[in-house]
Parts: sequence; structure tokens; C-alpha cells
Amino acid sequence: MQNWPKLLSPRTDTPGAKDAHVEEFIIEMIKESDQKSQHNFLAGLGSLEKYTIDKYDHSFIECTPQQKFAVLKHFEDKATYSIGILNKINNKFLGTPFFNKLKELTVEGYCTSQLGATQGMAYNYIPVKFEACLPLQQNQKAWATK
Repeated sequence: MQNWPKLLSPRTDTPGAKDAHVEEFIIEMIKESDQKSQHNFLAGLGSLEKYTIDKYDHSFIECTPQQKFAVLKHFEDKATYSIGILNKINNKFLGTPFFNKLKELTVEGYCTSQLGATQGMAYNYIPVKFEACLPLQQNQKAWATK
């Protein structure tokens, strides 16, 4: 999960996913997906809410940041198998697991939003030259170029 929780955490010196309205992006992307993907995602949301209520006696929205992280970590651990071929088979026949889809859409929505691309990352709309691999300095933002 590495840096992904930073997108869900409250705003710091850069805007978070809430500031970028990533939830609206996720809803639109799910609405435009096929029925199997919609069903998997909605079932995953139901499972997340049920797990949270069973574990903490309240909904995910009411959880503390630490509880939210623990719930997301639980679903991340459940989303993949340690044997890679099983993940491919699972994705092929059952579709992308809920957590993986949520994570993918959150990152995509944030990185392609104006706030994410211009304030969360270092945006260079007219690159001078292409350099494929550049080492990042300590606390340097990742680049976002369209």
C-alpha cells in the first residue's frame, strides 16, 4: 500500500483525494463499467462496511484514521494470493478484486485531477526534454506531465 494511504489522509501540504473529488471520479468510472465489475465493486463496498461494523461497531466513515488504515490493510491482504498465477485466474474469471479496483481508481483519479497533477505532483506542462529515468531527491514530488 506504500504511499496510497497518503491520498486518503487529511490534507497536509498537498491536497488529498477528498480535495480532488476522487469519489466522483470513482462513481463515474464504476457507472461506465460492465455489470460484473459494478457488482464486484458494490459487493466489495458491502463487505467493507460489514467488516467494519463487525470489528468496530460503527461504519467505515465513523472510523478513526488508524481504524480506516487497518480495515484497508485487511482488504488489501485479502485481495491477492501469494502465487501470481492464481491472481491472473481470479481476475480473469471473477474480475478485479474490490480493493485492487478501489486502489487503482483512487490513484488514477487523484493523479489525473487538476489538484493532484498540479499541487500533489510536480507538473511540467511543457517538458524541455525527455529523460526516462531521473532519481528523485528527498521530499521531491513525482512528475505529472500530460
